[in-house]
Amino acid sequence: KAQGTLASSRFRAIKMPKTASQKKLANPIANGLRCTLYPSGHTSLGVLLDREHPVGEPGDESAMCRAFVLHILNGPCMHPIRPGHSHMIVQAKGRVNSNGHGAWVFSYDQRIPNPCWDEHTVLCRGLLVIFSRKALIAEGFAEADISPGTKLDGDGNALLRRLCTSEAPHTCRIFEPMPKFWEAGHEGGELSFENVVSACGGASPRLLRLEEKVDGNLGLLYPQLDDDLRPMPDAAPLLATKGTAHSTDIERQMRMLRSRYPGLKMEIDVSHAIVEVIDMEMKVCVPYQEDATGARLIAASAGCSWLQQEAVDELALTWGMPRPLQRPLPEGATLEGVLELASEYKLLPGELLDEGFVVHLESRPSIDLIRLKVHTHVWNIVHGWWEDNPSSKSKVSIMSVMPILREPRFALVGAAAFEPSLMKYHRSAGSVVEDHNLALRFREAVERAKACLEKSIAAAGTLLRATVYVPKGKELSHALDSLFGEHAELSQKQFDAIKAWVMCVRSKMERPFAEAQIEELPRAVSLVCGRVTADHLDGRHMSEFEQELFKMMSIDPYRSLTNKVVLAWAEPAQGAWEWEHRQAHETEAEAKGKGKGETGGCSGNVEPLAKGKGKGNNADQERAGSKGKGKCS
Repeated sequence: KAQGTLASSRFRAIKMPKTASQKKLANPIANGLRCTLYPSGHTSLGVLLDREHPVGEPGDESAMCRAFVLHILNGPCMHPIRPGHSHMIVQAKGRVNSNGHGAWVFSYDQRIPNPCWDEHTVLCRGLLVIFSRKALIAEGFAEADISPGTKLDGDGNALLRRLCTSEAPHTCRIFEPMPKFWEAGHEGGELSFENVVSACGGASPRLLRLEEKVDGNLGLLYPQLDDDLRPMPDAAPLLATKGTAHSTDIERQMRMLRSRYPGLKMEIDVSHAIVEVIDMEMKVCVPYQEDATGARLIAASAGCSWLQQEAVDELALTWGMPRPLQRPLPEGATLEGVLELASEYKLLPGELLDEGFVVHLESRPSIDLIRLKVHTHVWNIVHGWWEDNPSSKSKVSIMSVMPILREPRFALVGAAAFEPSLMKYHRSAGSVVEDHNLALRFREAVERAKACLEKSIAAAGTLLRATVYVPKGKELSHALDSLFGEHAELSQKQFDAIKAWVMCVRSKMERPFAEAQIEELPRAVSLVCGRVTADHLDGRHMSEFEQELFKMMSIDPYRSLTNKVVLAWAEPAQGAWEWEHRQAHETEAEAKGKGKGETGGCSGNVEPLAKGKGKGNNADQERAGSKGKGKCS
């Protein structure tokens, strides 16, 4: 029976053999993935404990758990992100949970260097450690101070160290999360298929299952425990997140889950479960409607092993909790096919933004399951806007929103369709209110991008038309240089970008332009290189020449050179926009008598409830780390 501890896998008659996971691979990403893999019928933590500790009697179980926790405290929790940095690669946040026990959540920092991934750090994705109320008191914590939410991680987690090293054999329970969730993908992914094959010892894994990637907040449901840390099966379970075991948001989410799923109780053969919570107040990028809120059951543990999909399906039916939607496998049932689906995905009118896929692979008999996430390209871009990181190139800016105008994956649905994804919630005067500042800034960025696109492409078309009779090569280069003085409105960077573009277009043309084509050249260039419409996809209302030109401009090097032309207009426009905002902030500050103090620039933002990747990160939950592009969840 599962009793809420994952060290129970230690007490098998046969000890686990050494596995390939102990052999460090040269590629740190492949090695990190290898550390998350385990044989059928086991878990990552069970394999690790089997290897690092000799076979013992059942009474040694808590001792091994304490030794494991101490190893993380003295190792990853003491290892800075980089020399001299104040943040460690793993943080342990301790709080008194709603059950009155001490609960610590171990989470890796999203900035952890790739060489630091090992069997311990990959497990710190919401690893939950429980010590009883009486153990806290025995180690000097004042009984009067023990109440839900009380902080326990002060003084470098001195209390947790005492609990792990005390001569008193304090009972310890560990609830294992699903390990580090690696991302595969051509655009923004961490892993290549070669990395996966390397992690599998050279074997090519088989695509087994494909699910939707739910854009929610990862949580761990675990049973309430009595004074001896034994599960209380008739009591409603508790929720821990990747960052903490207690917060006002966790309490609110638990009320929501109990209301939606009255049958939510831990079965006797279930240790704990992994869920994705969809909470309107903790909204990330996908603008779910109210009827979609609640949770999705991702996985469930029996303590010594993860339940098979059929058993998880049965548990979901018992609880009345939906599971992530299963998607059809792509043709050929390969990971490469999934990556193509994610890259080619387009948001269409009336559809909900799709975050991507969860890929289930197997490599029998040595590896039970490989779980990877694959984000759609569209979601990656939207998430970059949503994060609103002032130092990131992916923040809302004139250039970053240009795909709305120039890419079919975005342009067909229109800019307004993305604004609900950029609406956030924040607390004000004790209540939660909608914040549309980012969406409004996005709207303004799109309007400014339209102006830049029209001006840049019109200028490029004008110079191409003006030099169409000049032979290509050196003569064309000299002719373009002579035109620079006639176009005082162009900066040197703008002219250089257009010159490179014209030289490339002319060099690749197999035949001279016909007279009729020359006459329509400026219009054709604006149509082909400007805003994308449905006409570009089906060729409607486009001449044969325009279709040929569009096909040519859709591939490199033309595409990248066109981007450089547009960028030459977007950069100064962005600088002017930011200057306008600084001036407006300074004027406002002066009007309030505050002088010219703080200025937010055009990327100034409010404090939202969800931060980083958005998996529930907020001030109350005190999550570990700040997420860059949603790669390390």
